[in-house]
Amino acid sequence: MDRRRTRVSTCRFALSRRRRDDPSWSTWSLVSARARDHERVFGGVDARVDDSPRYARAVDDELSKSRALRFCGDFSCLFSCLFSCGLFCGLLAACQGGVGESESETEGAATTGLTSGQDASDTSAGELTPLCGGIDASLVIDPGADVFDAGSRAALRDYFDALVTETGARVRVHVTPGTETLQLTSCADSPILVWGEGGAVDPAAHEVMECLLDGVAGFVGTDGYNLLGGLMQPVLQLEGWPPADRDDITGLALLLSAADDHPGTTNYYNRPGMAAEAYTRLVGGGARRRVEAFTYGSGADRLPTFTVSLGERGQYFDHGAQPGGLPAALAEWAPRSIAACEAQDELAPVPAAPGCQRLDILFVIDGSGSMLEEQAALKDEQGGNSVFSAFASSLVENLADVEDFHVGVVSEREGMTALHTHGNAPDGDVLEDCQLPPGVRWLEGPSDSLVEDFACLAATSTNTSEEYTAANSALALLDEANAGFVRDDSLVFVVILTDEDTWEQQPTRMQTRANLLEAVGGDLDRLLVLAIVPHPGLYEAPQQTCEGVYGEGASAGRIHSIVRSLGDRGIVEDICDGSIEEAFNSILQTITVVCEGVP
Repeated sequence: MDRRRTRVSTCRFALSRRRRDDPSWSTWSLVSARARDHERVFGGVDARVDDSPRYARAVDDELSKSRALRFCGDFSCLFSCLFSCGLFCGLLAACQGGVGESESETEGAATTGLTSGQDASDTSAGELTPLCGGIDASLVIDPGADVFDAGSRAALRDYFDALVTETGARVRVHVTPGTETLQLTSCADSPILVWGEGGAVDPAAHEVMECLLDGVAGFVGTDGYNLLGGLMQPVLQLEGWPPADRDDITGLALLLSAADDHPGTTNYYNRPGMAAEAYTRLVGGGARRRVEAFTYGSGADRLPTFTVSLGERGQYFDHGAQPGGLPAALAEWAPRSIAACEAQDELAPVPAAPGCQRLDILFVIDGSGSMLEEQAALKDEQGGNSVFSAFASSLVENLADVEDFHVGVVSEREGMTALHTHGNAPDGDVLEDCQLPPGVRWLEGPSDSLVEDFACLAATSTNTSEEYTAANSALALLDEANAGFVRDDSLVFVVILTDEDTWEQQPTRMQTRANLLEAVGGDLDRLLVLAIVPHPGLYEAPQQTCEGVYGEGASAGRIHSIVRSLGDRGIVEDICDGSIEEAFNSILQTITVVCEGVP
């Protein structure tokens, strides 16, 4: 490895290790044991630990990364340099002092990346050993976005130059307007632009990009501008995108919008959760570490939901709230995309075993007339063991360390977020007193009467046809009327049970996600959300209705998007695919893994 490569790698290692050393970054690994047994875990994303040889790394290499991390410090100090030094020189300058006494420290100024105005044809740096097998970047641009000025164009060119020179990988770029119409322009022989590889930028890349940007800026679509469609249609239709042999390929989704994404009236499948699942599965081979997103819009909900669903390195920028426009946003995100390429080789984080002495379980139960069969299954009105009875018993048997748990029930009725104290609440003709202690709105277990008491609370009844299940799942945890239900040291387990989608537009998807996190003090490790709902299907094979053991259901795409935004702490089980009991048995394995760690 040459000296230039050593210096760049040291800084790169620091970036890739920064988040891994943060305990919250390793939460995905807590469910890896379950993922080994269930290929369709977490909406189709395979979170298994990679057992390939590329995933193994020598211990001394890991130690060198940790040392580099100490010198680089927080990203914030690096970003301030980026604005004054260009896309990557500030990053390297900040890390330069951390090289220590290696021979690269005596080599003088670093020559990394292409700053604005540098000749793209300069390949004197020579080939670099690539950090990953390749990078496929989808650049999807709303023609109405304010990104076609000279500064933004230069920032895009510099960014892709830096991807080539900093990673050494083969970088391919596909540019398209935010439309489902697959655009093949006359700017080049192929719609896939090979920007460069081995550290050398293709001399023609800049000219082709200018032509492509001109084409997007002048494009007039007929089906509205929807960026998720513009991202996914080339993946489904364009040969070689992604390549058939996609192992070790990093997928970067760059979506630049005038405002938020707009799905259009006919594009049912362009939901943030469905698109994120499909992009991860089709481009990343099911591994979240192989895909990242950069989204740029204003007043958005769909774009940030898509972004956080892909992974923690993804980033959404509100161009209405952030100074510096696209150049500043790209400069801030650039180290994350480099880290995404490097992450192909990372060791799996060692899972922690936090223990679960206390569980606080919230059921959000749709009480509309179409849910009679599901409610009967929860209580088993035929006289057998209820689904909840079997779940509660298994919970105690499998988690010996659990001291106690709270169980609360809330309906889907808008504004009714206080936990129930009566059966057939809130709109039943005859309310049944569930005999809770004065001032307490939840059950405490284990107890001999827990199953009977739950059967009373689970009997929700509403006269509304507008269900607010997703909103209530978070707002009930924050409602002062339920103070004491969520404890500071508990694992909070939320179960949403409905046969159709949630109706609310406010709070938005991202606001509901934020409310859920607020309820657990911002610690995603303390949260698990299970949605037992009609699954919307795959992006390329969506379903709007389904038929199961409890009758017909209408696809819950909005709930699916919210739950997927929680990453591996959100799980969707199809209510039409099996029984509620099977869904609980499946989630019980995840709870066990989270509470006890992976052996």
